[in-house]
Amino acid sequence: MPAGEAMKSNLLNNRNIYLFGLILLVCSLPFSVFLMSVSQFILLGNWLLEGKFDEKWQRLKSSKAIWLFVSVFLVHVGWMVVSGFEPPVLRYGLNDLRIKIPLLLLPVLIGTSSPLNEKELRMVLRFFVGAVVAGTLVSLFFRFRNPLCEWRYWFPFISHIRFSLLVVLAVFFLFYLWRKSMRRFYRWGYVLLAVWLLGSLVFFRLLTGLLVFYFSSLLMCVFFFRRLPAKYRYALLVFYVVTAVGALAGIKKVHDDYFSVKQPLYSPAAYTPSGNPYFYDSACKEYENGYPLWEAICEKELRNEWNKRSRLSYDGTDRKGNLLRYTLIRYLTSRGLTKDSASVASLRPEEITAIENGMASVVYLEKPGIYQRVYEIIWELDHYFRHHDPSGHSVAQRIEYLRTAMKIIRENFWLGTGTGGVQAAFDRMYEAMNSPLQKPFRHRAHNQFVTFLVSFGIGGFLWIVFVFFYVPYKKRCYGNYLFLSAFITGMLSWLNEDTLETQAGVTFFTFFIVLFLFGVEQRGDESKKAQ
Repeated sequence: MPAGEAMKSNLLNNRNIYLFGLILLVCSLPFSVFLMSVSQFILLGNWLLEGKFDEKWQRLKSSKAIWLFVSVFLVHVGWMVVSGFEPPVLRYGLNDLRIKIPLLLLPVLIGTSSPLNEKELRMVLRFFVGAVVAGTLVSLFFRFRNPLCEWRYWFPFISHIRFSLLVVLAVFFLFYLWRKSMRRFYRWGYVLLAVWLLGSLVFFRLLTGLLVFYFSSLLMCVFFFRRLPAKYRYALLVFYVVTAVGALAGIKKVHDDYFSVKQPLYSPAAYTPSGNPYFYDSACKEYENGYPLWEAICEKELRNEWNKRSRLSYDGTDRKGNLLRYTLIRYLTSRGLTKDSASVASLRPEEITAIENGMASVVYLEKPGIYQRVYEIIWELDHYFRHHDPSGHSVAQRIEYLRTAMKIIRENFWLGTGTGGVQAAFDRMYEAMNSPLQKPFRHRAHNQFVTFLVSFGIGGFLWIVFVFFYVPYKKRCYGNYLFLSAFITGMLSWLNEDTLETQAGVTFFTFFIVLFLFGVEQRGDESKKAQ
């Protein structure tokens, strides 16, 4: 084979391996942290085997944007000194650096490789959308296999919040593919897939995903407002206003249902039908589905009858880790029943299973979906403000996380706790505050902006925020639809999650941001700055 053809063949092979690595990475995002790592090793190995290091070095040397992006990882390395080198802190810091490797690896590998052309880009996006759709089908299988289990278990591979962000991105990418496709069959297919994915956010109660999609799409419309035809501008304005009003009305309806007081289905009595005394706490104004919670309770009968009907002990915990007796009492209350043996005996088998799985109200069975999730959040907040116990309740816990983080920030304002000192600082502050959070639930801030401020102080925080916002400005990407959809979605996730503190989160965020910043051929109008 002539030398020229051999070189061309080698380049084609390296290109195919590069594309395979990218496709494997996007396909692994909904399914496997292990394959995320494998795909990055494939990209690294191919990058080394491809050679052309002089050319790659010139690209790297001439791209200040790549160096700025990589500096985020270097901040993590440098702030190891701040946290110190005690064994627990050092282990935590080194593990954090391991998780953050995509911040170093992906900008260099993608930024110094030949950018994707339009055909290659669409192929990568289609594989990503296909993987996310497959992920919804897997979740659908788990949903119908065990509909009464805790709904977060319908997502066996990655966090339900992370999965919902992937769904949001897939919808944005489908719109891009729809615009670029000229075949009616494909365009209809993209529309149907987008409807399916948006429907899955509702069906699987992914409230975070719905909120992120709403605000991401709203911000996208703001950025591209001048490019939209006039007839679409007013239609979209009406849509977002009506949707917001409808959502607020729905929340008010759930709120009113929650706090409405109902008359119990029984007449007050001192004794059960079996002759045992009831317990009443008339001073407690706590309700479940509108019925008074601490009335007409006979725990002796509850214990005996429950232990006949379930393998889970009355004095133990349900499958969510909550006290089972409390879950049972809440559930019976939600039906307006007395809390005695007769009421437990009247429960259907599916209700026993629901209680075992931690469903504490009949509302969760009768009104599944977004209504249930909003009801849960209202209950969590009401319970937290009444009893100051957020343990096991995600929204209430976030309040405690942020309270704790603010105290840590005040004590470490300038330099932070250092890369390895974050969890240790939280552990110490929880103890100092005598936090009501039980130890298994004592986590970090669940807000990436706050976590950076805790870790690196005001200086490191401002540098990282500057890099993430300045690099797209320098690359003129604020007018690029694909970049903006990934960037806004990722940044909104920072408000509710430590997105970059898990391997799945940092890989998802870094990959798409880096791909659209450095890895795609710039195309005319989409590379211009937003007006």
